[in-house]
Amino acid sequence: RLAALYADLLQSTDDPAQRAALEQRSYRLLEQAPANSADELRLALLRLTYRNAEKVAENHRLRLSTPQEIESAQNALTQIIPQLTSLRQHLKQSLDTALRRTSRAGAAQSAAVDQAAESARSLYAQCTFVTAWALYYQSWLNDRPDNARVAEPLFAELLLIDTANPQPTDVSVDLRSMEAVARSILGMALCKSLTAATPTAIAWLELLEHESTFESIRVQVSGWKLAVYLENDEYQEARDLLDEQTELGQPTPLPWLRLIAVRGLENSQRNRLAGELVRQAVTGLAAQGQLEQVLDLARRYGTQALGESGFALKYVQGVISYQEARQAHNDENPTLDPKLLAQYQRAADMLKAAVGEFDASKYPSATAACRQLIAWCLYFQSRYLDARQAFEEVSAALSGDAAAEALWMAVFCLDKLNQSAPNPSIAAQLGSLTDKFLMQYPSHPQAPKLRLRRAVATTAPSLDSVAELLAIPPSSDVYNTAQRRASDILYQLFRSAPEQDRFSLAHQFLTVAVPLIGAEHRSIDLADPAETIRLIARCRQILEVALTPGVDRANAARAGFEALSEMRDQRGIDLSDFEDEIDCRRVQERLLAGDNEAAATVCEDLWNRDQNSIWTRIATRSMFKHAHRQWKDPKASLETRHNAVQMVVRHGGRVLHEFKDKADALDEPGAIGYHVAVAEASMAVWGQTGEPEKGRAALFLFEKLLEKRPANAGFLRSSALLHEELGDKSKALEGWRRLAAGTPPNTEAWYEAKFRMIDLLASLDPARAREVMNQHKQLDPGYGPDPWGARLKGLDQRIPESRAPSSAPASATTHPANAS
Repeated sequence: RLAALYADLLQSTDDPAQRAALEQRSYRLLEQAPANSADELRLALLRLTYRNAEKVAENHRLRLSTPQEIESAQNALTQIIPQLTSLRQHLKQSLDTALRRTSRAGAAQSAAVDQAAESARSLYAQCTFVTAWALYYQSWLNDRPDNARVAEPLFAELLLIDTANPQPTDVSVDLRSMEAVARSILGMALCKSLTAATPTAIAWLELLEHESTFESIRVQVSGWKLAVYLENDEYQEARDLLDEQTELGQPTPLPWLRLIAVRGLENSQRNRLAGELVRQAVTGLAAQGQLEQVLDLARRYGTQALGESGFALKYVQGVISYQEARQAHNDENPTLDPKLLAQYQRAADMLKAAVGEFDASKYPSATAACRQLIAWCLYFQSRYLDARQAFEEVSAALSGDAAAEALWMAVFCLDKLNQSAPNPSIAAQLGSLTDKFLMQYPSHPQAPKLRLRRAVATTAPSLDSVAELLAIPPSSDVYNTAQRRASDILYQLFRSAPEQDRFSLAHQFLTVAVPLIGAEHRSIDLADPAETIRLIARCRQILEVALTPGVDRANAARAGFEALSEMRDQRGIDLSDFEDEIDCRRVQERLLAGDNEAAATVCEDLWNRDQNSIWTRIATRSMFKHAHRQWKDPKASLETRHNAVQMVVRHGGRVLHEFKDKADALDEPGAIGYHVAVAEASMAVWGQTGEPEKGRAALFLFEKLLEKRPANAGFLRSSALLHEELGDKSKALEGWRRLAAGTPPNTEAWYEAKFRMIDLLASLDPARAREVMNQHKQLDPGYGPDPWGARLKGLDQRIPESRAPSSAPASATTHPANAS
């Protein structure tokens, strides 16, 4: 089982370090494994060695391998071919044994026996496949056909052809849809390239052009044909194949150009057509910006081999000069530096010289690319008007993305010119050129930018620009892009808008954005990784806006959750980076739905996962604020308010947890409000339940608040009440004294403070209590208004008369509060 596991891992891992570690473990395991066991692992290790050799061989086909690498690959193949042959014989015996067991198995055993036979057949076929390809590459690397002849019957066996001399017509059409069969046909073709005539190899390759062929093999057929032609010095056929590619309007693949160049350079002295193909290939490499490839060819074969005149050489020289100017410039913006301007001018002159060469007309694609570089030289020289004309002209000679890029740059140059020196004539040309671009390339990535530019001109994003984008009809190819851009702008406007404008913008944004995350749009966006990222961002934006207090669009929020859930559960999109944020939004959505219990459960999960996460903090604050509103709502039921005050204490306490290690915590915005709310809620819970810890918690917070605002009457009153109830009458007395001293006389709060102060004195110092009461009666013989007047009168009756005053009586002009 461990051997099978290692075999699977060796097949699936792409990490070189992990693969090397697995390889070492596998070899250690094989040293301990009994003979003729762990066949799957043995094959996996041999296949790994083969694949390394195969990579070197294919790089050598393009002359990209070093002599040391080639020698190492040759030795590796020499070493593993006997091992593969031996393993294949053993696997054949195992397969024969399994098949015999199948024929003798009863009904109860048939399923297990059939499965074992199928496994043996698969392993034998895999070994045959690797052996055949190893034999081919051994022959190819050593330029000898002997091992290729040995490989041919093995490929024939894989193709289910039971003949010593298989023909292409013997291969079933249906089987070509299987990758292993298609690759076996390719192997047979490459072997025939070494052992037979070129037409035979081509006939085998043409089997793979059938529409039913495994696609990734079918699209490579032309490249393999080219390789066969070049290896057999069939340069005219190679040129015909290259011309056919050009006539189809398709760019020549870089590996083709490299292959043509190296084979042609190795035979250019013996074959005139090979020399012409070299120039064509070098020109193609240069046209696609592959200067490193051209320089590598020059280092391997010498610069003279590339030619001394003609478009190709001049073009390469011009491109090199252009690249030197770009490296010296090292900036994407145009320049006015005289040295850089001169460098760009030299590059432009050399490129113009290439266009003027006698054979330039033979390379229309490369000539167009050359003219495009001339336009870029003009752009970087800040010659916007000249660059605009050059880009627009060359766009007509280019095709596909290159043509679109050239026309886009023509628009861009005019826009730069108009920005630097506004001119009605230039502005009119810009509008006309923009219309031309949008007409020719309405789905081009730059098209929405142009529409946005036309909508907003040079001003910041605004509702006018949104209106311009939303005016694009649904039939337009850029409709969806315009909707997305409008959504993005509305979100930006929402985030930066003053409070009074946010709600209107929120509803406009949701009206545009919510349809963009619907099922139809999701199926399109999820096909493109970049669009998937934007879809996730849009869902997050919808959740943020929909759940903003005052917006409260629950249906829009649920649409965001639905889209995210589908991405994660059905499409396998990894949303782990946004897990906390999504849960935070779920808390807010559940609160909006009135499901406090579900919101609390999700919030608890967030808190247990990471107390310091910004999303945990936002969710906790949302719970706190929602609960605080319910607690203070006079229309709420007693049960609702009772539960709400408990939530205020729990989640408000967690909010305060953020401030616990900050010396100046109460100086932060909103901090005092949170402390007051939690203190009041804790005091209320204490009043409801009598739990001492809630009272102590409230007292702790009020004491902390008094440190910051020592004269606050509310804080003084609450702390005094709590001190008294919790048994610290001395501190309670001090609090009521301070409150009485700082409260305007003859107010209800002042009478309360007087009553509670004298009441506490009555228990702590009756004589002093009598003095203070007497002082109060001197100024207010009626004690004061109810309810505190009646209470003071009753208290007066309970305090015993003092036999000897503890201090001199206050004069009639002394205020009772100050006297106390």
